[in-house]
Amino acid sequence: MESFRLEKKDPYVDRIIKRCYPDYKGRKIVISTMIPNQLESYWDGGSRTFYTFYELATEKLLNIGSNHPFFEKDKPRLIEKLPRGIIIVAHTIFCGKDMGITIYANKEDIVPLLPEPQELTENEITVLLYTRSLKSSYAGIKNYRFYEAHNRTEITIEEWEKAKENCIRKRLLRKNGSITPKGRNAISGMYL
Repeated sequence: MESFRLEKKDPYVDRIIKRCYPDYKGRKIVISTMIPNQLESYWDGGSRTFYTFYELATEKLLNIGSNHPFFEKDKPRLIEKLPRGIIIVAHTIFCGKDMGITIYANKEDIVPLLPEPQELTENEITVLLYTRSLKSSYAGIKNYRFYEAHNRTEITIEEWEKAKENCIRKRLLRKNGSITPKGRNAISGMYL
């Protein structure tokens, strides 16, 4: 498990975010076990990531202030390992756009938030991968996702449609065929 998006509001996560960033009103929340080793936090071209360490047991906070590598070179920016019971809550602004919150934690600390593993067939995985990766139509081809999947995996249209229906029923895809956060989580770490 590398990272996943939260599908809905979670009271536990909401409490953490409110404590770290009380003014945050967005819904983009990602949980990740890929803990960064550099925590650079300074404005550059309208972009910055704010980092806050959060102790799960006591709810104590430690904010990482501005730490520009040239102007504030003595300020800390590197971590070797994240201790158990501590998480990093990051709020990213990229070119002036709010990109949301990412919570970095050791796997043991976020077990209650991990999604339940999905039982997927090979065809369902194919549908999800091609839906996540490709446009529905491209270069005059209306069902481009199926077209590419068929060329690479030899999946038939009947197998594709059945797998797509199953993914909709499992709420991995929406009725319009777009992938849901649950669908993205189910194929996290898988690529074409």
